Amino acid sequence: MRLGQALRMSGLLLLAIQLVACPRTTYRSYDDPKRNESAFLDRQVTYRLNPAIYSTLPQCVVVLAEGRNAPAAAARLAGPALARQLSGRLPRVIGPLQRRRLEKRHGVDLNVPGDRRHFARATGCKAYLAWRVLVAEENYFLVWSQRKLRIEAALHRISDDTLLWQAAHSARRSDGSVPLSPISVPVAAFEATSFTADDDVLPSMVDDVVRRLIVTLPDLR
Repeated sequence: MRLGQALRMSGLLLLAIQLVACPRTTYRSYDDPKRNESAFLDRQVTYRLNPAIYSTLPQCVVVLAEGRNAPAAAARLAGPALARQLSGRLPRVIGPLQRRRLEKRHGVDLNVPGDRRHFARATGCKAYLAWRVLVAEENYFLVWSQRKLRIEAALHRISDDTLLWQAAHSARRSDGSVPLSPISVPVAAFEATSFTADDDVLPSMVDDVVRRLIVTLPDLR
């Protein structure tokens, strides 16, 4: 390959990385047929809102445990982050720590519908938030590193499990570069390695994803 062609290809790769690194945020309904058209360039939040939420007006929500075998680090961070953000939308939020205490006190398992209804009667908390970490990936390629995270959350009425609201969102972060010369290889490798070793990246991604999810939930306070 000639030098000019190599430089052009490197330039296109750098442009692609910049586009991925600087996307815009869009909000689309699950029913929107165009919701996947700009997903590559957008930070896209997909959501649905049941009008029944306005007649229900839940005054309390309990955040359930993660609904599948997600990576422990992401799951440990997501539950408290969801509780924090929900506190800006509902009058009362029972987060993971308090939920575990109340489950023990009342002898219930909130994964069981009948136990959830007993919990609602005992605590007056009549809605629950189910959530899942759908994707939690890390890719490392010496000169470039990337992390992906996708979370889905859904608000249900406890009495009949009616879905009141649901949203899903993905985040992607990366560091490193396309080396244009042998000298730039160590620099790119250092950036990629530092990104992989940075313990603050995942908590920041979780907070960003959860914050954008909860934006689509009406303020019910």
